[in-house]
Amino acid sequence: MTKEWGPSDTQHRQVTIRFPHVDHAGIMFYPRYIEILHANFPRLPLYSPPVNFQIEFLRPNRLGDRIELVSEQSTNSAGWSVSGKMDEQDCFVIKSADEVTPTLASDAHQVHTNAYMNGDQVVGEWSVDRNSQMYLSRYFELLNIAVEEWFEDTLQMPFYRMHVEHQIGIPTATFSTRCRALPNLGDTISLWVQPMRIGQRSMTARSWLVRGDECLIETQQVIVFVRMLEKGYETVVIPDDVRIAFQSKMDN
Repeated sequence: MTKEWGPSDTQHRQVTIRFPHVDHAGIMFYPRYIEILHANFPRLPLYSPPVNFQIEFLRPNRLGDRIELVSEQSTNSAGWSVSGKMDEQDCFVIKSADEVTPTLASDAHQVHTNAYMNGDQVVGEWSVDRNSQMYLSRYFELLNIAVEEWFEDTLQMPFYRMHVEHQIGIPTATFSTRCRALPNLGDTISLWVQPMRIGQRSMTARSWLVRGDECLIETQQVIVFVRMLEKGYETVVIPDDVRIAFQSKMDN
């Protein structure tokens, strides 16, 4: 992991992946990464917006994995990073991105865009901390739901069919997130998702969390298409019908 900071404060923690951390395939669900970081490094700037950060998933973590967490924070700048390691290899890296800027995309919720909107919802008590601010991990859970609904709307197919009948998964490889603020208890919010690029085995999407006329969080993510196997998965070429459906969204 390369960076251009000066001296840094380094901390180490050990965590074990438990049942509440994983999905039905036994692979760690990405909002759980945010939760284990919050539990082990509560002073990270990650939880104090405005903040820009990037997440890269390098190897899947499974039930029972023992991960070494390494947190580094620069002592003379705002730079920080957390990596998760097994057998001296990085499994994931979460790090600060470029300088925080207050301006986010202003047209996320305008009717002329080709973005999918998953409907207004009210922030409930289940999703907020003691200060009535939404947990960052809850945002990623809501984003995951919005992406699933986006796939259902685009493909006109229940999302579970892609997983169960076709054995196709769509894990995220990277997130690049700009968070100006997190919504509060009682706020009415919506999530918007828009395709940007479609490659051979992956697709890049952009999303926004919007409160009223204000965009609070903007995220770009790379979604990888995989074939689900008994002991993991392998990347696959995006099926033609899926490619055509999403390409039509981009063309419109």
